[in-house]
Amino acid sequence: QLRDGKIDGNDFSFRVKSSFGGMSTTTKYTGTFLGDRLKLIYTTKMNTPRRRVASVATTSGGGESPPVTFIAKREGGRP
Repeated sequence: QLRDGKIDGNDFSFRVKSSFGGMSTTTKYTGTFLGDRLKLIYTTKMNTPRRRVASVATTSGGGESPPVTFIAKREGGRP
């Protein structure tokens, strides 16, 4: 599920929420259009289901990954 999409000049950002097997993740993307290249940075936060221990709700696991940066270059099409 794509959320909070924004484009400002050559910069953009959005979040993607998903879930699988009882765990949900939110991946945040920020990037810049650089002519025939795209610079993209993303982080992922995992959330595991809440559970009760002695009547106290807890969240196990989780946390945000370190940022990952990559640059994609257009191939083919225009010279």
